Amino acid sequence: MKIPHQIRLLSGLLVLWVAMIHNAMAQNPQRFMVEPRDVANAQHRDLVDTVAALGGDIYVDVDFPEVGGNMVGVLLDPEAAADLRNTRPDLVVIQDQELRPDGRGGGVPWSPDRIDQRVGTDGLYQPPMIKPCEGNRPFVYICDTGVLATHTEFTTAGSRLGLTSSYVPAMLPRVSTAWQDPWDHGTGVAGCAVGETLGAGRCPANLISAVCYPDPGTIPGVAGSFASFAADVIYWSLNEHNQRATDGDPFNDASVL
Repeated sequence: MKIPHQIRLLSGLLVLWVAMIHNAMAQNPQRFMVEPRDVANAQHRDLVDTVAALGGDIYVDVDFPEVGGNMVGVLLDPEAAADLRNTRPDLVVIQDQELRPDGRGGGVPWSPDRIDQRVGTDGLYQPPMIKPCEGNRPFVYICDTGVLATHTEFTTAGSRLGLTSSYVPAMLPRVSTAWQDPWDHGTGVAGCAVGETLGAGRCPANLISAVCYPDPGTIPGVAGSFASFAADVIYWSLNEHNQRATDGDPFNDASVL
């Protein structure tokens, strides 16, 4: 049977269109996270070699055997990622669509999504709850460089977060208050603990800033004393907790240091 030239022309155009789409996908690789299902017994070097053999650029390389961290972020053609998923059932291959540090703009940020299951992500953050929040506010002590109280991780949470007491050792060379953070480190720690979008803790909390680090520019003169400042704020935190936990209010018994 003779095929009309119009059909042959349309068939040719369809083949060309599919080829163009394929080439466009190959020229615009997407982000994928790859990790072994058996994290405890997998070798990180083998994972890196497997991903490198696909020709993709690695943009995240996580190798923390002490805590079971074994993961690679790689730019791959979606077809290559699908082949890897099908041929290596021992690996978890997921598209990295939400690697946003703040999680705003929709979806769950990658970091809390990753910690509530053994491997991979599921687009949800559902940590196991020992008991319902029921209005209980644990006291979270951040013994660090200070906490920026005006950060959006805390201010947009409204009544979810209470900024309570604070402490700065008298001999610590520091002009900044406990609710300022010239190093930005303590703020990050506080955000990971009780921040609105990145916080692992989902219940309302009382945040306490205990500072053990000086202002920038004063480190050389106090480096040898850092351990004493750290011990000072830990002692203060424990003493403050012990005083509060004996006031007869059961809501004051829970603290995290």
